[in-house]
Amino acid sequence: SHVPPSLALLALLGACGGPGDGAGDTAAWRTVTDPVGDTLVVRTLGAPDSATRARLVPEVRIGELDGADEYQFGRVTHLLPAPGNGVYVWDQTLVSLREYDSSGVFVRRLGGRGGGPGEYEASNGIVRLPDGRVVLWDPRNTRMTVYDSTGAFATSWRHDSGLHVGGSGGLLADTAGNVYAMHWFRSTDTTRQDVPGSRSGYLVRGPDGALRDSVMPATVGAPAPTLVASSESSTAAYGVPFAPQRMRTLSPHGYVVSTEGARYAVVLHRPEGPLRIERDVAPVAVDPDERRNHEEVVTFQLRQNVPSWRWNGPPIPDTKPPVRSLRTGADGRVWVQRSQAGVRVEPDEPDTPDDGRPRQPPRTWSEPVAYDVFEPDGRLLGTIVLPDRTEILHMQGERVWGVVRDELDVPYVTRFRIEWRGE
Repeated sequence: SHVPPSLALLALLGACGGPGDGAGDTAAWRTVTDPVGDTLVVRTLGAPDSATRARLVPEVRIGELDGADEYQFGRVTHLLPAPGNGVYVWDQTLVSLREYDSSGVFVRRLGGRGGGPGEYEASNGIVRLPDGRVVLWDPRNTRMTVYDSTGAFATSWRHDSGLHVGGSGGLLADTAGNVYAMHWFRSTDTTRQDVPGSRSGYLVRGPDGALRDSVMPATVGAPAPTLVASSESSTAAYGVPFAPQRMRTLSPHGYVVSTEGARYAVVLHRPEGPLRIERDVAPVAVDPDERRNHEEVVTFQLRQNVPSWRWNGPPIPDTKPPVRSLRTGADGRVWVQRSQAGVRVEPDEPDTPDDGRPRQPPRTWSEPVAYDVFEPDGRLLGTIVLPDRTEILHMQGERVWGVVRDELDVPYVTRFRIEWRGE
């Protein structure tokens, strides 16, 4: 139950938002805390985008259009800071883990492709432990490979899991050196229809590699609506575009961070008690042409499984969910991706199928990527809108590592500095 206003603790943590407040800016924001039951609610008030906007300033760029092999990249999926402000780069296409120094100069390749000691065939993620060791989860070789601080092979931990993780969040580490590997836990309850067949969580290994624990975050909110196309031989499923999704990740401080997605409310499940971050944001409408384009793409995809398929789920919503994705930085900061208004784009020249099959409708709408960044205590630092063709893969303090693609679609590993408003 809500605490009456007369009894609520209203703590103004500052008349402005710290690093996000620009000098002379009359639209400063306030952070207000309010205990509601056992949860501490932290709300940001009076924070228009014009006041909170921060930006990423490129500092180092690694890569060449034509040059040595060490500076050519395919599909970079994981980046991790290395000693001395350098970076470890995992390239999924080249199946390679490389290290570069703070100026972007190639240092070494860690291990190599294969099945021998120190070698790998794939990666679900890489983490660096407090003692400098680097751990790479190789699902194809069913193990985690450990390198010492010099890049030499140290040992391996058997990890038998058929899970292949796309994107970030597959492998995480906390400040105590524990390693968290994403895992699907099968339900043992077959009597209830509302219990899913499996749930995602994490297996926890200690700094010595020993399996210590498991983490199964509580399921919060309704599952996202799904469109299904079933044939005699297979079943294909596709999420309804712009439908709210429940999301969760782990903080490096060892607790779960979650959101229902349908409203701007992110919960940090801290041992000392939950903290909920809230922010009022204006709803973002789905443009009618944007909706039509997504319907065409989804319909095409599912008709590859069932040619006669027709829309068999809820319609695409009129407004986008306030939260699109949820991430945590290596410092425990919470990165909340907010929905943005769609932008019409010129589609790439489509490939013509050789066998005369129908061609997939081009995507003619895109959406800018914007993150609200919060301290672990719930204070808003600012909002970062990513530059075009930019993907961020690691965040820590005021430094962000990502990949930027130029107009020729050539990827460059890039280190950015966050420039908060007023700096």
